[in-house]
Amino acid sequence: MVKPFGLLSVVVIALGLSGCATTSVFESYPSSAKTVKKDLVQQNYQAAEKYLLPDTTSKDGLLYLLELGRTQQLAGQYEKSLKTYQKAIGMIDKNHQKPIVQLSHIGVTGASFLTNDNAIPFTSSSYEEVMAHQYQALNYFALGNLSGALVEVRRADEVQRKALERNQKELDEAKKVAAKQNYDESQVWSKKQFDSFNAVAAKVRSSFLNAYTFYFSGLLYELSGSLNDAYIDYKKALKLEPNNPYLQEDVLRLAKLLNMDNDLSYYRKYLKRKVITPAANQGTLVVLFESGFVPAKQQFKLPLPTGAGVIAIAIPYYSTPWQNPVPLRITGGNNHVIGKTSMLVSVQALAAKALQEKMPWIIAREVARSIAKAAITYKLQKEGDGLAAFMSSLYNVVSAQADLRSWLTLPRQAQVLQKIMRKGHQELTLNYQGLTKKASVDIKPGQMTVLWVIAIGHHLEIHSLPKQITQTKESSA
Repeated sequence: MVKPFGLLSVVVIALGLSGCATTSVFESYPSSAKTVKKDLVQQNYQAAEKYLLPDTTSKDGLLYLLELGRTQQLAGQYEKSLKTYQKAIGMIDKNHQKPIVQLSHIGVTGASFLTNDNAIPFTSSSYEEVMAHQYQALNYFALGNLSGALVEVRRADEVQRKALERNQKELDEAKKVAAKQNYDESQVWSKKQFDSFNAVAAKVRSSFLNAYTFYFSGLLYELSGSLNDAYIDYKKALKLEPNNPYLQEDVLRLAKLLNMDNDLSYYRKYLKRKVITPAANQGTLVVLFESGFVPAKQQFKLPLPTGAGVIAIAIPYYSTPWQNPVPLRITGGNNHVIGKTSMLVSVQALAAKALQEKMPWIIAREVARSIAKAAITYKLQKEGDGLAAFMSSLYNVVSAQADLRSWLTLPRQAQVLQKIMRKGHQELTLNYQGLTKKASVDIKPGQMTVLWVIAIGHHLEIHSLPKQITQTKESSA
């Protein structure tokens, strides 16, 4: 005879197992995202949009909205993308209004207590929120709304500032909880599976400071005539990517223009570049270049000794190793070399760092959950309920799934080229790892012409942002 506790357990476990085929709790998000990425590689944007739309109202709606906004933007549907990102950003703002889950309570409640972290509605990482605001700014910019674009880059800056304020505090609290659970976190990090993961995460200082966003912000401020604000953000970008030659030139140029003599003297000690400003018959070409897809998380199941004995936990990690950035090369007529792009940000590294920062939380929840599941199985065995104990043990194995959700249509990395060119019609040839595409631009005196170039799969996608905005006229210092 099955006892009441065993009967309840069988019902709960059976219900959980019956949902394996229909709920994302038991389905790897990267597996389902492959369909969207395949459509984007094939430039089948309509199919990708159709695939994403039904899930934008699910518990993971925020994630699907982010993917959808990116898909629509790649298709050049800036108005639709703008509305989609508005919904996503509204959900992000709503999430921030909620009290942060206290680590002392582990954050494991409800369905997630009996299953895994996938039962918790998706919440964005800071690097994803920064990118959402930046891409929304790009939408506004592409539609000619510079003031709207500036609002979004200011919000991106606020996300980075607040993340900086809370990051260390959250890490410290998470480590305290880990210590109370009587396990050594180094047991996780010592595994060889985490070597390349940690190496990639070490490429950036934090998961939320993004030189690409700071550069784009500086560009918009400069176009609006807010040169002091532009100078501040160019300096922030340079601090993160000190070897980027275009950031170096921007900082030197504005330091001279704004009569920042002390700054200019300081930067000239180690930035051996000339201060270049456009002549009366020249304009500026700006190429924002993004390539690939940010890698997806993998799962690693780890036996972990605790005070309750040895348990198995499922841990997310990144197995994709670091790859040095490959620049986009640009030539003009008669194969005249215009230049090549230079690194601004590795989104791969930001994602790895974000996961590394969250790992104490993840492990703490996994340990608490696994101990609770093991306790149920043990009690069933002790009571002699063989069927319930077997199903409980089976369920523990099936339900031990790491949370692999993240915004997967983001680029792997972003680069920039900025070049002063003579006015007039220019024929360009863009080349990236054997992929070649032509582009025509009209360079106008005192103006910036912005190209947004994306390398996905076996093609280069080129967006000429339509709004030509007069660049602030520069005078000699």
